[in-house]
Amino acid sequence: MSDNNDKTVNIFISFKSEYEETAEKFQRILSRYGGKNIEINVSKQIAPGSDWRKWIKDALEKSHVLILLYTAPTATWDWCLYEVGLFRKAERPVICFHNPKYEPPEPLKDFQNVKADLDSIKRFLKDFYCTTEITGAEDIINDIFEKDDNELNRAAEEIKELFGETAATTQYINHYLKLFVKDRKIIQENKIPDDAIIESNSSSLELFGLVQGEWTWKDIDEVVKQMKDSQWVEELSQAVFQASQKRIPAQIKGCFTIQDQGKTYRPALYRVDYGADDSIWFYILFVMK
Repeated sequence: MSDNNDKTVNIFISFKSEYEETAEKFQRILSRYGGKNIEINVSKQIAPGSDWRKWIKDALEKSHVLILLYTAPTATWDWCLYEVGLFRKAERPVICFHNPKYEPPEPLKDFQNVKADLDSIKRFLKDFYCTTEITGAEDIINDIFEKDDNELNRAAEEIKELFGETAATTQYINHYLKLFVKDRKIIQENKIPDDAIIESNSSSLELFGLVQGEWTWKDIDEVVKQMKDSQWVEELSQAVFQASQKRIPAQIKGCFTIQDQGKTYRPALYRVDYGADDSIWFYILFVMK
C-alpha cells in the first residue's frame, strides 16, 4: 500500500466519460459496504476550474487499488490506459471489470480481470471486502459477504446489471509501437530522438511501409514526412517529452490516414516505464477511428 497515514483503502475508478453514470452507480455500490474504511476517487469529483491533471495525478498517487471499468470494446481507451500505466509504476493492483461477452484487448490482459458474471463478481467482492489479498491493508474492510448471502447476491446482481446495459461495437486495439530511449534527459520538447529504438509487430510496422526488422524512430519519421497528415507527430513528440518529465501528457488529437487501407488512426501514449538508469520505454497505440 502507499504511504497513507490512516488505514483507509483508497480506490481510483477509471472509466470512459460516456459511462460516467455507470461509474457513479459502481461507486455507490462499493461505498455502501465500505463505510469509512474506503475512499473512492472518480473524476466527476473534480471541482470546476481545478487543475484536473494534477487532481488525477494526486488521486492516483494516494490510491491503493485501481479499478478499470471496461464497459465496451470501443477504440478510445487511451486515457484510461494512461491512467493505468501511471498507476502501475508503483506495482499496485489493477482490477479490470469487463462484460463477459467481450475479452479485454491485449493491453488490458495483464491485469486482474473480473468478468461481470455473478460467480466472478461474488469472488471479487469476498476477496476485496473480506480479505486483505487485494487491498494489502492491515485489516479487512467488511466481513458482511461472509455472513450474509442475500447482500452478496444483491451487490453482485447490481454490478452485473451495469455491464449488461452497455452497448458495444467490436473494434480491438492491435497496432502499437514500443519506443526505447537510453537516456530520458536527452529528449527534447518537440522532437523524439532519431536513435530511439522501435519494437513492434509486423502488422503495426506495415502502417509505415516497413517489414519486421530493426528500426529506429528516424525510419518512422522519414515515412511520416511523406504523409499528408503529420500534426500527430508534433503532438506525440510533445507527449513523449511531457511523460519523460514525469508529467501527465496532453491527449493527442491529430490523426493520419493510410491511403491503401482507407483507414484513419490516432496515436495514444498509454504507458511509460522508467528505468533506474534513466532509460525509458514509451508504449504507443494506434487506435482506428
